[in-house]
Amino acid sequence: MYMKKLLLLALSVLSVLYMNAQDSWKVKLNNKVILATGQIDDNANTRKVKLSEWKKNGFLEVAYSGEKPQPGWVRTFYFLDETGNEIIVKDNTSKAKISLKTLRKSFAGKKKIDIYTIVRPTDPEVAMRVRIRRVHLCSLELP
Repeated sequence: MYMKKLLLLALSVLSVLYMNAQDSWKVKLNNKVILATGQIDDNANTRKVKLSEWKKNGFLEVAYSGEKPQPGWVRTFYFLDETGNEIIVKDNTSKAKISLKTLRKSFAGKKKIDIYTIVRPTDPEVAMRVRIRRVHLCSLELP
């Protein structure tokens, strides 16, 4: 019984690592692609947002592509401020679309938006036994 659980855990971890190796993401601001990559690099994946773009009534879109999470697992996007506080969470999706009006209100007075994603099991018991890796997708420096 113990070996079965250990094997299941190992296979789960390997499948998550395999999925991350082929994945890529795209970030759009007002229908303009500001980042399209599959590389995790905090400096290269940071973009400055111009005041004129920030004041428009458009959207921020994040799309994650690659293999879909295995059954019983979900992808979540986290939008954090510069101090690491979760401001917006989009659960169980590979695409997030947020109006700039909502972002301006949620991040009022903030200087940065950090966007992360995780893939996690929906079963809390399984979640306690696996290591869940948070992946930095993009940072937006606000005007």
